[in-house]
Amino acid sequence: MKNLKLIYSMLLFITLILIAELNIASVEGAYEKWGKRYYNAGTIKINDPKMGLFGSVSTDKALMHINLIDIAKLTGHLCGGSASGFFMTKLALENLYEPKEIPCRGDIKLTSNANGDLMDVAAYIVGVSKKDHYGHKTLILDKKINTKKGILVLIFERFSTGKKVRIQWDKVGTLTNHVGDLKRFKKIKVETIHGKANKTDSRRFKKLLNSFVNEIIKGNIKYDLKILNKGKSFKNNKIKKNN
Repeated sequence: MKNLKLIYSMLLFITLILIAELNIASVEGAYEKWGKRYYNAGTIKINDPKMGLFGSVSTDKALMHINLIDIAKLTGHLCGGSASGFFMTKLALENLYEPKEIPCRGDIKLTSNANGDLMDVAAYIVGVSKKDHYGHKTLILDKKINTKKGILVLIFERFSTGKKVRIQWDKVGTLTNHVGDLKRFKKIKVETIHGKANKTDSRRFKKLLNSFVNEIIKGNIKYDLKILNKGKSFKNNKIKKNN
């Protein structure tokens, strides 16, 4: 009798493990399926000296490769703001550093005119915060930045050269052009987030949002970049544009 109970317990344990593994495989399969288009959206390379300083890696610096999958993990989703945060930061770094240089965390100060996914994503990529490990205030929220309503601004400044670039995105304009009735879209968004949207509206919201993200990935959404300060030791000050 005891042997039967033992065998039963072992079988039950093995069954639970197999179910768990199947669930994990299912999630990973779905993750890879939706992740392919985001992997093809490009990568941002950036060094982080703290990785070596704190002994997380054996080298002085750790080269990281950040893509849209990482952004989705950070924000829990991909929308116009989070996707634009990735591409705006990528474009800004290409204009702050020489082609052969690799951007470096700790060398950048970020200023934004709005708190949200856009700023969160940019701050994550360049490794800034309201107060970093060195006591520096490298992330600034400045709502007084002069701009029209609906335009989001990110200003990146490189400490080592003094070069500063401003990049902005007309979120309201581009989103309105894509979804049509922006007020209705925002209403459905709130209802979807709180689980109050009907199935038709929920499907429509997801479809519109994902198609908008795809337009951003394809480079059909443009961002305006200006060099505010050329800085020193920078050979090429010609503005690079998003494709």
